[in-house]
Amino acid sequence: MSSGDVRKGFTQAQFNDDAFSFIAIEILLVSAIVGWEAGKNWYVFGGLFIGLLICMYIPVINMIMSFSLSLLWGLAVGRLLGGEQIEHLSSISELLDYPSSLVVGGLVFLMTLGAHGGAIEYGRDLADSEDRDFND
Repeated sequence: MSSGDVRKGFTQAQFNDDAFSFIAIEILLVSAIVGWEAGKNWYVFGGLFIGLLICMYIPVINMIMSFSLSLLWGLAVGRLLGGEQIEHLSSISELLDYPSSLVVGGLVFLMTLGAHGGAIEYGRDLADSEDRDFND
């Protein structure tokens, strides 16, 4: 194994660690907002927080959750930059009417999807009980 491979692996591990921190904060915010909107219910907050963290370790569900959260980020940011409030929409087709909001929303979707993918990989590394032999 060359030193370049070790450096690339270390850099990827750092990115995955940072991505997991981002996703943990995202899960905390989503849980807090939903708990607040549910009448300041701590049970909703705690259940959603623990449930979403557990979902990050379930193979198929974590991909669906990551795609959904990335899509929501892209739509929300793209719409906010488009200049209209989300509450005034009558359909999903009106969500990204402006080309600039479409581009920004798409970029935010791709960036958050990459972060979610890194977080999933970090979770797999944490849950992996298999020792790896780096001499092969």
